[in-house]
Amino acid sequence: MKIFAIHFVVLIMCSCANTYSTAQLKDGVIDKNIALLNATASSWVPGRANATSGTNYLFSFLLKTNKPLRFDSAWLKNGAIKMNVYSIKDNEANTQGPFKKGDTLYVKGASIVKYEGKAKQTHNVANPPKKFKGEALLRYWVGKHPNYVEIQTIAHKTVTRLL
Repeated sequence: MKIFAIHFVVLIMCSCANTYSTAQLKDGVIDKNIALLNATASSWVPGRANATSGTNYLFSFLLKTNKPLRFDSAWLKNGAIKMNVYSIKDNEANTQGPFKKGDTLYVKGASIVKYEGKAKQTHNVANPPKKFKGEALLRYWVGKHPNYVEIQTIAHKTVTRLL
């Protein structure tokens, strides 16, 4: 009975690990340079009428290479936004690099709507460089070569700001 219980636990553990890998591959977020860990969007709305609102996007990746890379843009369903990248080491943000294999990279950007009599998007509405079916397409560079990561789903939440 004891041997059966051990085999059962090992079988469950192996199947869970395999399910995770399969889900990542199915979502198209596995890449030779990076692996997606998390994708979130926090929309914030003002506590008063005709005030600025927007959405902050945060993507975290595990770096799988020592090659220098940089993120610059993300395309969403309603346009493009600039992205900034950083890692955290010794409780401090590192925005300059160099980033090393095994580092967790945080890539963030914002889409802001300003009210000046009417709503006005502040991000660029450029067309994406390639078609994508997910919620976002991120571009990063390794040397002079662009690479793209399609994010299938983003966890969304809304926060109300009190002014």
